[in-house]
Amino acid sequence: MGIFLPALLLGGGLLGGQAYLKEYEQTLKDGHGTPAGQTPVFGFWTGLGVGLLFGLWFGATFRDPVLKVFNCLDYLLGAQSSDELDAEDNKGK
Repeated sequence: MGIFLPALLLGGGLLGGQAYLKEYEQTLKDGHGTPAGQTPVFGFWTGLGVGLLFGLWFGATFRDPVLKVFNCLDYLLGAQSSDELDAEDNKGK
């Protein structure tokens, strides 16, 4: 059961991407895409660079609140460290 949900989400994401690419190819065939010889102002690498810079800034600026949220989620989801699990196993002995 543990691998079922991630596999389901991955499959759904891949099918969504496949449908998007098919629709995009059809748009280009119909002549509604970017005209030949013209490229977008912001390409893939520009977006990747801006995203990297934004991520570094966000991580440096909001480190403590983000860690508090992650710790809260760990607590709510019942995540335990291996030391806590070992201590619980040794209680019955």
